[in-house]
Amino acid sequence: MLQIVRQYDLKGSFELIKLGTGPRCEPRDDLLLIQAMEKSSTRDAIATVWAKRIGDDIYELQGYAPIAPGFNSHDIVKAVILPGQEMPTISELVRRSGCRTFHIKFSASTTADQREEI
Repeated sequence: MLQIVRQYDLKGSFELIKLGTGPRCEPRDDLLLIQAMEKSSTRDAIATVWAKRIGDDIYELQGYAPIAPGFNSHDIVKAVILPGQEMPTISELVRRSGCRTFHIKFSASTTADQREEI
């Protein structure tokens, strides 16, 4: 399933992020959603990512969170439930997996055909 996420900044502009375009994660009982938060002076954003619990507050990411640069699929992270939140939020990187995630931003003048070609 393809999902489009709009991230708004404080000026009301936004960027679109396509989710669900990477490897599929089949539903499993051992996976749960955790969230990544990005707070800056210009925007606040939250994205969820599937993860496997491997210890107390320790998870292996089973995908990537597009708003969380520096975190990649299969990285081991610490995630805790923050006050007022229902799901664990990534608080730190414990160990890198070796996987890398690349983010590509297109200018408004890039056509759909050019985006598909890339």
